[in-house]
Amino acid sequence: MINTKTYKYYRDKWLSKRIPTAKSVQLSNRSIFILPSKMGIGFLVLCFILFLTGTNYQNNLILLICYISVSLFISAMIFAYFNLKDLVLSQHKQERFYAGSNSFIHIKLGQDNQQTSKNAFSLHFKIENQPSVSLDKLTDPCVVQIPTAHLPRGKHKQPRIKVYSNFPCNLFTCWSYVDLDIHLIIYPSPKNAVEALNTRSSLPTNESKHSLHGKTDFESIRDYQKGDSPNIISWKHVAKYNDRWVSKTFEQQVSVKHWLDYNAMSGDKEARLSQLCYLVTQQGNVEFGLKLPKQIIEQNKGQQHTQNCLEALALC
Repeated sequence: MINTKTYKYYRDKWLSKRIPTAKSVQLSNRSIFILPSKMGIGFLVLCFILFLTGTNYQNNLILLICYISVSLFISAMIFAYFNLKDLVLSQHKQERFYAGSNSFIHIKLGQDNQQTSKNAFSLHFKIENQPSVSLDKLTDPCVVQIPTAHLPRGKHKQPRIKVYSNFPCNLFTCWSYVDLDIHLIIYPSPKNAVEALNTRSSLPTNESKHSLHGKTDFESIRDYQKGDSPNIISWKHVAKYNDRWVSKTFEQQVSVKHWLDYNAMSGDKEARLSQLCYLVTQQGNVEFGLKLPKQIIEQNKGQQHTQNCLEALALC
């Protein structure tokens, strides 16, 4: 007896040869499967009964109805196949999610290689053990959002997506499994942010600035000291105070860079990563660096830097 796990293993192995992983997949006769649905099997049984009845009683009207029904059955099979044929699925820009939150993958449905419009009806998309998403009609390129399982922190390869349709008449189920090589990066959950918030209160920000005796902004005047440059002597005040020589002092404001350190957080590994995740998202345009047990990201700022830090936390 083959259990479910063994069946899935051999099925995926066979599918990987027949429908290999790709960033974009165009459905064709190699990747489309079709079988009668339950309604289709019942309809076929009905046609067989009509045929036996018409033959035994030599009733041409019943035979005619039987032949028309069989023609409808065959036509439904052909339409079901061409409904999916040449449908192109590709990976769309993926969002990034936090652990414990709902996550999705986005699939772009487009046109075939000849850039001709593709019409498709009653499409359904599903990842195993997850609810399906339906699309009544596809007339233009569009993006569908397919829910995935709740995933823990890390990088996760997404399973194959089942694309199927019962159009028309619900007599056949036409389907395919595509693997678009989609990986989701799940960040640590920033929920446990109380400690992080307390920690952050002691961290400097870009609003924290040190006053240095530099040469940027005028600050005040003081008595002349031996060795002062003539350039900083306040000649205006010297003239005003007669014989009193004074020099100008300047204030130089310097933005503070700082580090977010794994060892400075509290709790276990996940709690520390959650606190760091919260802090990273709160930095805004502040220049900061990230110290992790096996990785150090140098101080920088900006959206790309924040993105790099979050990915490092996800993969830590």
